[in-house]
Amino acid sequence: MGQQGMLYTNVIRPYSTDFRGVPAGSKACRVGEYHLKEPVSGAGMTADWTSRVIQEAARESGITNLYYADLKTFRILDGIYQKRTLILYGD
Repeated sequence: MGQQGMLYTNVIRPYSTDFRGVPAGSKACRVGEYHLKEPVSGAGMTADWTSRVIQEAARESGITNLYYADLKTFRILDGIYQKRTLILYGD
């Protein structure tokens, strides 16, 4: 779901596709990962950072059993700026 292209991308896709016997879960939380690359000099300089670790995010949301996850990707200008968010579902 969402839009995908060279100038702008905003999509959410399942992180896993095996949902046999997986409960829906009543809670969700998000873990962000960011990527920034300098496009002008050609030196290949990049910066990556993550908002928090998965276990900490799940605990803060009251999730003790993780069932499945979605991956949301937001990109601008073919990846000069990119934010990926792991959306976790569980109880």
